[in-house]
Amino acid sequence: MNFPGKANGLEIVKSAKTHPDGAEAPVRYYLEEYDPGPWMQTTDASGRKFPPDEPKHPPVPKFQRFDFMTEWWIPKNQSIVFEVPKDHLARNVELYVYLRYEWESLGAEDLDGPVHLVYFRGIDLRKKLQAKIE
Repeated sequence: MNFPGKANGLEIVKSAKTHPDGAEAPVRYYLEEYDPGPWMQTTDASGRKFPPDEPKHPPVPKFQRFDFMTEWWIPKNQSIVFEVPKDHLARNVELYVYLRYEWESLGAEDLDGPVHLVYFRGIDLRKKLQAKIE
C-alpha cells in the first residue's frame, strides 16, 4: 500500500521504501468538518432531548502546506504510525489520508486516477480518549 507523506530531505525519501514495521511516518493528512450531532433525536413531553445535543465545538483547524511529497510504501502485513495534534481529533473533525494500492501506483505527485481515502474521526475514538481531547 502506498500513501503520500511529507518529504523533508534525502533520509525521509530513503526511509519511505525501507522503514521497519510500525515505523513512525510523516503522513500528509487533511482535515474537514464533521457533524457529530445525533442523526435521530427524540424530545419527551418535558422538552428533554435524547440523545442530547452536542456541545459547541471549536472550529476545525486550518493549515497550509508548502512541502513536497514522497510516497511511502507499506509492505503486506506491516504498518506505520503517525502523530497528529490532539485538536485534530476533536469530535467535530474528520482526518483523512489518501492511499493507493501497489498495482495502482502512479506516483505521489499525481493524485489523478484511483485514490482511496481512509478516514479517522474523533467521535469514533473511545470515550476515555475523547475526554482527554475536549
